[in-house]
Amino acid sequence: LPQLCAPVRDPEVKTLVTGLQQFDNVDEMMDRLIQLFGFIDVLVFDWANFWLSRAAPTMIEESAGYEQSVFAEQLASGQTSLTKTRRWWNDAMVNAVTEADRLDPSYKPTMKKIYARGLVDLAISTGHLRGEDIPETLSLDQSRLEQLRGQSVRIAAIGTVLLTAKNLLKRAARNSWRTEASRLWDLFKSPLSSTDETLITRALSILESSHNLPPP
Repeated sequence: LPQLCAPVRDPEVKTLVTGLQQFDNVDEMMDRLIQLFGFIDVLVFDWANFWLSRAAPTMIEESAGYEQSVFAEQLASGQTSLTKTRRWWNDAMVNAVTEADRLDPSYKPTMKKIYARGLVDLAISTGHLRGEDIPETLSLDQSRLEQLRGQSVRIAAIGTVLLTAKNLLKRAARNSWRTEASRLWDLFKSPLSSTDETLITRALSILESSHNLPPP
C-alpha cells in the first residue's frame, strides 16, 4: 500500500497499515477489512484522476471535433434534425435585419452578425428557456444558457434598483456604488419575485445602510 498510494495519502495509509496489524476479535478484523477495501477504492479513484488529468488537455483540444463528428452521425442516422436550428436562425436574421434597417437601411448584416445576434438573444432574453427555443446545435449548452439568462436578469434588476435609488437621492449619481451592487448580486441569487417582501426589504436595507434614502 505505501508503494501504491500517492504521497498525499501517506498519513492515511500509515494509519491503515498500523490498524491492519492490530485487532483482537473477528468484528475488529472485519472493520479493518472494510477500511482496507474502502482505501483501495480511494487508490483506484486517485489512479483514474491521475490519468484523466494527463488526458484532459488532449480531450479538451479534441472535444469540438468529437462533438461535430457525433452530431454529423446523428444527423445522418435521423436521431436529430435542424428544425429548431433553422427556426432560431430565421428569428435571429429577422431581428438583425430589423435593427439594421432602423439604424442604417443601407447596411446588410453578415452571417457572423446574425449568428452573434442569435446567441445574444438566447443568452439574455427574459423568461424561461424552453427546450424548443434551443437549436439542436446548442443542445449541450442548455444549462450554460440558463445560467447566463439568470445572470442577465440579476444585472438588469440591480441596475434598475441602483438607478432608481440615485434618481430619488438626487445626489452621488456619479458614484459607482460597487459595494451595494456586490451585496445585491449575492442577495438576488435566488429567483426574483416582485411579491417577495423579504427580498424587497433586504434590498432596501442594503441601500439604506450606506445612503440616506428619502422616505418615498
